Parts: sequence; C-alpha cells; structure tokens
Amino acid sequence: MPPKMKKPFVWAPMFCLVAVCSLVGCKKDETDVTPPSVEILTVVSPDSVVLAEQSFKIRYRASDNKALQRAEALVSPENPAVVNVFTPVSQTLSGDKAERELTIAVPASARDGRYSLVVTVFDAQGNAASAAPVVFNVRNPNDATPPELTVERPEENAVFASGGAMRVSALAADYNSKLRDLLVYLFTENGAQNLFSEEIHFVLGGVETYALDTTLTLPTNLAPGFYRLAVLVADARLNQTEVFRKIEVR
Repeated sequence: MPPKMKKPFVWAPMFCLVAVCSLVGCKKDETDVTPPSVEILTVVSPDSVVLAEQSFKIRYRASDNKALQRAEALVSPENPAVVNVFTPVSQTLSGDKAERELTIAVPASARDGRYSLVVTVFDAQGNAASAAPVVFNVRNPNDATPPELTVERPEENAVFASGGAMRVSALAADYNSKLRDLLVYLFTENGAQNLFSEEIHFVLGGVETYALDTTLTLPTNLAPGFYRLAVLVADARLNQTEVFRKIEVR
C-alpha cells in the first residue's frame, strides 16, 4: 500500500493577507474629515443676567458620522480689556449622538459686562465644530474695585496765573460696574474747601471708558502759592478713585 502524501502548507495567501492588512487595513482610519454637528437647545436671552458666584446650565445636542469624543464650553468677555476669569468646562462623549447639559459657574471675581459662551464638540479624529455663541450678562454685586484713573494734564508743579486758563485731561475706565461721575476740585495746599465757584461735574451714565479733555478757568482771587487740583471718578457702586496734581499760582 503506497504511503499517503502530505498536503503542502499553503502560506502564501495568508502572508499576502497579513501584508495587505499591515499596509492598509490595520491602520487607524485617518480618512474621516467630516466634523460633528452641534446646536444649542437652551435659549438664553442676551438680556439675561447672571450674578457672580452663581451658575447656569446650557443644553446642547451633538452628532457625528462616526463617534463623538468630547464637548468643551469656553466663556470670554466681549470687551477684550476685561481679564477673563472663566475656566473651560469639558465633558466626555461617546457614540454618534448625544444630548447633554453643561454647568457654567460664574467666578466670584467676574466683572460686570457681556460675555460670550461657545460650545465646541470634537469627534474621535479631532474634527471639531462650534455652535453659535450664546451671549449673557454678568453682574457682580460684591464689586469693590475702584475705577482706573490717569491724569495727563496738568503736570505736577505746573505754573498758572490767577484767573488764567488750565487744561485738564484724564482717562478713566471701569469695566466692571461702569463709570458714573467725574468731578474736578481745586483746594489750597492744606485745605479741603473747593475753590471753584461752581461744581465741575461730568455725568458719565454707565460708560466703560471716558476721556476728559477740557479747559477750566481758575478763580481770579487766587493768591500766589501752591494748590491741589483733584480729579475724582466714581463707578455705579460708588467705588472711587481720586488723583491729585500740585500746581503753583504766581
């Protein structure tokens, strides 16, 4: 009885399969460039006011052609001069659809003003899409920060004549509670009584910045000597900043 012949080992097709897999089939899918979609479901009015140290929720819906990975909410002040104290809020997602809520906490140090909230969703390939910004207002009832004030004119120890003209220019800013009033006074070197016959008062009405540039007439009865010019600015919560300039009358 003739011996049985062993079948040869067929390895070539398996080798080719492994080779092909290693080249095209075993890599992570990097062809997905389709961004996810995201929409805000919570309607927040631009007139909405959130107090410092409070929080609110924003609800959104997202989807992707393959797999969602995470959502991120960024809050930023509309005024670039305001320091942003908000921190990003992130949330892990999975699947190709999600409807979730994000909680936005307003820091205790947040300044008054309008803020913009943007929710961005990322998929597993790093593609991203952002929803339309949501605008809201922050009010900080505990604001104790005085306004900023810089007096440019007159310069320290500037010399004037009694009854002469004096140019006064200053820059004031308050991005938190907004500016309310600006006043200008004239005192003797050690006195506290205003020497101007009429109050020099500028009603600012809630603006964030104000540039004062005016020419005042000094009283005609000023004796030669040193005087103090005071520029005072107050915000809506009556926080005040006062800057003095020493001037001389000859």
